[in-house]
Amino acid sequence: MERLDEEVKVEKELEREREARGGNVDVDSLDVGILERSKDVERSWERGTQGLLDLGKVPGVLAKLERASKAAEVVEGI
Repeated sequence: MERLDEEVKVEKELEREREARGGNVDVDSLDVGILERSKDVERSWERGTQGLLDLGKVPGVLAKLERASKAAEVVEGI
């Protein structure tokens, strides 16, 4: 029982520290700027991800180019 009381004390102290640091945020007081920034970050993420996906297509294009070059060599050799 003493151990449980000690754990409750520790948790209450941690809660007070979080409140003092502003760890608990009132959702109603959130600034709209945070949401706008979130949208900017999301758009940047999507552009970056799309750029990476486009880079992934490069090896496929190079492979097609190599196959086409080999086919051209065969055709020219005939």
